[in-house]
Amino acid sequence: MRLHTVYTDHSLLSINSSISIHLNKALQYTLTAVDHVITVSHILRENIVLRTNIDPQKVSTIPNAIDARKFRPDPSSAPDISKQLNIVILSRLVFRKGIDLIIDIIPPICARYPHVHFIIGGSGPKESRIREIIEEYKLHDRIE
Repeated sequence: MRLHTVYTDHSLLSINSSISIHLNKALQYTLTAVDHVITVSHILRENIVLRTNIDPQKVSTIPNAIDARKFRPDPSSAPDISKQLNIVILSRLVFRKGIDLIIDIIPPICARYPHVHFIIGGSGPKESRIREIIEEYKLHDRIE
């Protein structure tokens, strides 16, 4: 009985760094034994095909997102966001995840929209910068 194997790729790795060259070789070897590869974005799909020379027919994309064309919640059950809107961010708090962009826009959003609150979950080197923003802009009641 042959076991079918699927590899799912969630991360975008550089193609040219010395570490990546070794990782690419290991990944290329690993992918010769899988039946299919799933990526979470079209960019990742292109990246893995380029890095490993895998047959593009063996690679599919399943985004980590809601398909807005299919997701149609009942509008009558929606909360009144004019009173309070929570923006939830769950991520590793590292540069490559784009957390710097979010950190930079939080103060102007809070200044312009008093009903907006941020709930940030995660850890990483940018956690200290979030704490600095909270102190600097006095956002203790707006960021959790």
